[in-house]
Amino acid sequence: MTYAIAIIAFFYTVNTIERMKVGIICLDSINNIGEEILYDTTNFLISSPGIETYKVSLYPNFEKAKHKILFLIRSFCALCIHTAGEKLLKGDLRYKVINYAFKIKLKKYYQEELKNADAIIYALGMLKFKKQNFSYLFNLINSEATRNNIPVFMDAMSIAKADKTDWRYQQLVKAINLPCTRIITTRDGIDGLNRLNTDYITNHEIRTNFVGDPALWIPECYNISPRRKESDVIGINVIREQTYVDYGINFTHVKDMYISLINELNKHGYKWKLFTNGIKSDIDLAKQIVAHFNLPSTILLPPPRSVEEYLSAITQFQVVFGARLHACITAVALDIPVVGLLWDDKLRYFAKTMKIPTFFCETNELEGKTILKKIQEAMNLKYDKQNINSYKFRTKLEIDNFIDKCT
Repeated sequence: MTYAIAIIAFFYTVNTIERMKVGIICLDSINNIGEEILYDTTNFLISSPGIETYKVSLYPNFEKAKHKILFLIRSFCALCIHTAGEKLLKGDLRYKVINYAFKIKLKKYYQEELKNADAIIYALGMLKFKKQNFSYLFNLINSEATRNNIPVFMDAMSIAKADKTDWRYQQLVKAINLPCTRIITTRDGIDGLNRLNTDYITNHEIRTNFVGDPALWIPECYNISPRRKESDVIGINVIREQTYVDYGINFTHVKDMYISLINELNKHGYKWKLFTNGIKSDIDLAKQIVAHFNLPSTILLPPPRSVEEYLSAITQFQVVFGARLHACITAVALDIPVVGLLWDDKLRYFAKTMKIPTFFCETNELEGKTILKKIQEAMNLKYDKQNINSYKFRTKLEIDNFIDKCT
């Protein structure tokens, strides 16, 4: 009888121990399958029996709001203020007004979502301030975490070039150096780490390091064997036309580049298919390319409805011509040769850390013959597995260290 009571008491104790709650900040509202992969693989690396993870949307929509009417009212007010700031103001005042708009819309949401978190991990991949309003949002999240004494880990960030005259850069620096921040890692290698430490870190109690992108753990996360299949199809990943211009690069012929490449592939008898990561502007350009060649719509793979569908498509390719970063990372993780574009430093650093920079295209190489030559050379590409594994385990080690300290 005594033993039975002891056993019951033991199982009662185990089942009633409160598990550590980790909120994972993610981009889940822009229809980019790469962001879903980043969340899933980060979640996989965190998961253990004593941890409960949950998703916190960086850009919550109506469906995610708990108090929907209030969310709509705040969103409408924020939209009016944001629009006025964009159209009527300039300089720092413009950014301050937009910052206020985000505060009106999202402060209550973050308060509600983060109040029960024991730790917060960013699974976004970018420390930037000129795109996607990250400085405003990171400031809201980290301010809330500081008020509630919640430790924060900003994992595997690509580090944007500093602009000390930009108010948003100054805000981002303040946000990431708040007392809540324990660790910031970069996926940009030693170069990114130097940029992070030199241009961003002022609170030297924050630990910094370079790691691999969590998506390198795709095989383990989704239980897929990284092996090359017999295939003669080249996968062409399409990205929107304005990408280079929006990132400050004077290259406006993205559509022409794809057409030139396809003409060369056709001339040499190669099979190919177009695919996207699911973003509407990418899909729109892909459809234009299909229409240009007057080909059946099946030459463009459907937008991925799940990560598994996306991975299944990529595993059928002999080589991937990658435009989006996570198309390139996915190919590497699955041991599929990749040739890539260089429209942002994050791709340049990825190519360098994976020891494949010659397979990524500078703007003066963006024409069919040159790209095809790189694709042909990539068919025999053998990745440095030891190097890739070293980056993978750096990622895992930093996450484990953070979780251990939080518990």
